[in-house]
Amino acid sequence: MKKIYFAAFLSLFIFNAYSQQAFWTETFGTGCNSGQGASVVATPSNGAWAITSFSLPFMNGPDANEWFISSSEQGQPVNICGGITCGGSNNRTLHIGRHVLFPTPIIDVGASYFGGPISYTNKRVETPVIDCSGKKFIQLSFTYIQGGIPGNDFCDIEYSGDGGATWNFLTTMAQTNNSTCGLQGLWSFYSVGLPAALSNNNNVKLGFHWYSNDATGGSPSVAIDEMRLSEATGFISSPVDCATPTASVVITNTAIGNTSFTWASVPAVNFSAVNGGSANVTFPAMGTYSLYCYGSSASSVAATSTAEIVSIVDFVSTNSVSIASSNSLICEGSTAILTASGASSYTWNTSSNSTSIVVSPSVNTQYVVTGVIGACISTFSFTQLVDPCTAMSESTHSNEFAAFPNPFSSELNFASNDEIEICITNIVGHIVKKSVFHRKGSIDTSEFPNGIYYVSFKTEKETKVLKLVRN
Repeated sequence: MKKIYFAAFLSLFIFNAYSQQAFWTETFGTGCNSGQGASVVATPSNGAWAITSFSLPFMNGPDANEWFISSSEQGQPVNICGGITCGGSNNRTLHIGRHVLFPTPIIDVGASYFGGPISYTNKRVETPVIDCSGKKFIQLSFTYIQGGIPGNDFCDIEYSGDGGATWNFLTTMAQTNNSTCGLQGLWSFYSVGLPAALSNNNNVKLGFHWYSNDATGGSPSVAIDEMRLSEATGFISSPVDCATPTASVVITNTAIGNTSFTWASVPAVNFSAVNGGSANVTFPAMGTYSLYCYGSSASSVAATSTAEIVSIVDFVSTNSVSIASSNSLICEGSTAILTASGASSYTWNTSSNSTSIVVSPSVNTQYVVTGVIGACISTFSFTQLVDPCTAMSESTHSNEFAAFPNPFSSELNFASNDEIEICITNIVGHIVKKSVFHRKGSIDTSEFPNGIYYVSFKTEKETKVLKLVRN
């Protein structure tokens, strides 16, 4: 059978810089045994596997090779040759082995297979159901050896997201580099990212599908050990808001075997000081950003894992922009200066881009300024109060007394034909000054806040209240 090979992900698994933890593991157990079919005895970690035979694209022969879990082919560290049977650590593997019953039984002599029509093999071995709830961007990794005649003998990885009801092709495993190992393969590392359909899925199954239809067979077939499912996770190391739009991001758990990393973001940000699974990131504006760190093994041609970190860049806890008026209350026809602060640039609702504007409204008027500093954008509104100052002029007086000037600032003068008692209250009725004058006098008002005041004049003949304005 001819088959187009997909890119494989092989690497020497040497990586200790970051935490690497798997949420699902299959090591197939230990112990000296041989001939144990993969579906016969449950593994210590996960329970019984299953084997499915197929009739297309070709039938299994009467002496078809079989999937075994045994130490007839012991798992070895990466970069070590296979072919070791019982003895020592007795590290069992999942492997395709010979299964001939007649005339002379030849059963499970390690990762080795027979060829010819009588031994054609078309079988998939399947994991128990795996719970991937709460997991995203999942990576499958394992160690393995594989041989065979290219185009005729190969192993596909397949997956199911519905507990085995339906299956899909994921990738074809490449042969390991077996040239230095004689008749058996060189143990290597393999990793591949699983499709999004398996993320947050509690009904996942994975399968290894072995096809062989060549005339001779040989060694090795395929053997698999140290299966891991892992996900990369990360976090932003400091709070981020528009006033502090630069923070550090770090991958706290890398997918198994990842040794190189690439960063990206949607929308785009500026990454700096990139050091593998850590970087500094500067956000250009407020908004929601998804940061992605793609991990791969040393010789991978594509990423096999993804870490996603979502960051919301929002306002700081308080508005940074404010407006101050030179006079919060002015008479109609007078002017006030409004000054913005708290940002580096400003835009007023009057279309001005200055820090200060001069206003002369005839009625109470709201002014709005938008300020920008760094990535922060905030607004502030201020209402300039206007009083018509009706019947007020430079001198406010009656036939018996006068108060001037009006509006006043640092000093308020009084004059009367006789002795006068005055009482000054602010706009909310609080007494701010009381005094008695004979004919004339003045009061220091330099400490009075700007605003409206009411002055009560009392003489022997009359009492009257006048409204004055300080600006």
